[in-house]
Amino acid sequence: MHNTSINKQAVYKGGKELLEEIESSHTRYENQKDESDYNFFFSAHLKPNIYSESNALNVMVKNVLDDSDYQPKQEKYLKEYIKHIELILLNLCKCVMERSWCKIPMDAGAFGADNDYPSLSFRHFTRVIKTLEGMGFIQLIKGAKYSEGGQRSAIQPISVLSGRAVYIYLESADIAKPPFAKVTKKPGIDSELTESDEIQLKQDMEDLARLNEFLLPHSWAAKSSMTRIYSGKVGRAGRIYCSFQRLPQRRIPVRSNCLINGEPIVEVDIKSSHPRLAVALFYNKKLSRTFYKDIELNTGVFQGKVKAFFQYAFSCDSRDKALNAFRRCEPYGDEPDFNAVEKYVFSIYPELPYYQGWAIIAMNYEGEIIKRVMLEGMESNIVVLPIHDAVAVQEKHKAWAEEVMVRVWNDVVGVEACEVG
Repeated sequence: MHNTSINKQAVYKGGKELLEEIESSHTRYENQKDESDYNFFFSAHLKPNIYSESNALNVMVKNVLDDSDYQPKQEKYLKEYIKHIELILLNLCKCVMERSWCKIPMDAGAFGADNDYPSLSFRHFTRVIKTLEGMGFIQLIKGAKYSEGGQRSAIQPISVLSGRAVYIYLESADIAKPPFAKVTKKPGIDSELTESDEIQLKQDMEDLARLNEFLLPHSWAAKSSMTRIYSGKVGRAGRIYCSFQRLPQRRIPVRSNCLINGEPIVEVDIKSSHPRLAVALFYNKKLSRTFYKDIELNTGVFQGKVKAFFQYAFSCDSRDKALNAFRRCEPYGDEPDFNAVEKYVFSIYPELPYYQGWAIIAMNYEGEIIKRVMLEGMESNIVVLPIHDAVAVQEKHKAWAEEVMVRVWNDVVGVEACEVG
């Protein structure tokens, strides 16, 4: 069995200014706390890098301990309490890095044996939260009484953490226990597994257990276990998830400044992923590599808005919902732009699954493709990290990743129509 601790290799090559930029706008509005894109559930598996030379986390722990009304003299109880402080602080560092709320349990029923957090103490946990709130360090929004389906409380830091403290999260590891594949409940969706569903889920569990075992001795930023999550039933969503893919990239290029086993990385993505998949499945054709640019030239609508049109046309189950989402997107879209793109793409590909919520199926294809690429990486002793419709590998493995991604995509979809970049 491999050691689950992080090794001594660096995981980040960027400057402190990037981390300071993250901290300058790290909070979310209260009305965003229940949006899945802007929250995560508290992790009890986060561990700091034992090789880190920084004492930033120790300083923060001491500050909380000094402000706490609990100062046990017995070393056993003190260590247990410090463990809770450290764990909550690491989750708050994750809040800053992902610019998200952390959903926390505040009911005794979630703690102890046979519950969600068997290794944590409800008294210690709530004592730390109360102390942090009293220090003015966190914003706490209490949820409904905790019960099955109940709404959890949510926290995010108010006080800005130091850049070095946030770096602690990049060095941390979140190694969970199996199973690594699951089907989440979805209202209105029959989640009863068929025989073929059981076979697929069992295969996912075996594949991801092997992948996670292979990845244990390797290092990368925000290290965590890989999981495959289906929405409501097998075949819906089904992407591969990990903490690394949630690191900032568009607004602040943190992810591209990270390292795998101490070496620079490159991302290889599927060009125009959902439109490419749809055209291959519904028309048995290969989409142009410059598809979004081609539409811009024919409609005068910028590529960013063209991409947004397809995002909402494939993810929403009605035209009205897609248009409303498009209006709110960045760059801000308006109805004439929406209509112009719609008219053009309907003229060339009228049979694509617009306004049917089809993205949930496309995501499942992406999950299967990325999983198979990761498995081939494992067989070649190459670390492959998933980023939804893309992968990150060490720069020296870029050509390998491009070749494997194209071959696996064509095999899974059944049409030779993949383009990567």
